[in-house]
Amino acid sequence: MDIVEIRRENLRRWVEKNGTPPKERSLFSQLKADGSFGERVARRLEEQYRMGAGFLDRDPAAPQAAQSEAPQQDAAPLEGGGKVAAELLALAAEMIETYRLASPTDRQRIDFIFREVRSRIGAPDKAKPGTR
Repeated sequence: MDIVEIRRENLRRWVEKNGTPPKERSLFSQLKADGSFGERVARRLEEQYRMGAGFLDRDPAAPQAAQSEAPQQDAAPLEGGGKVAAELLALAAEMIETYRLASPTDRQRIDFIFREVRSRIGAPDKAKPGTR
């Protein structure tokens, strides 16, 4: 399955779950059929409809658990090589986008939870006041 087919399948699944935005009916119809489905269009749709960074490029045949499962703490670093690194980058991009869109209050909550988790796993708190 090439990247355009993956994007078409993910768009179909997203539409099944969320419906087609009225102002995008024509575009979505073209994209699901045989219209040009490039990088710019994919990223615009992901951002505009809050699908998550890289959502349209994720392989729909991959098990859902593998796409969202947190890495085991005792696992070897980056088992699976480039695929795992790509998944981590996609997750990091999604987290950054979520933080960017969050309200100041929600950002404070995210910061607090992040520090709590890092403390619980024994990672040092590297955040310095005034660096955000």
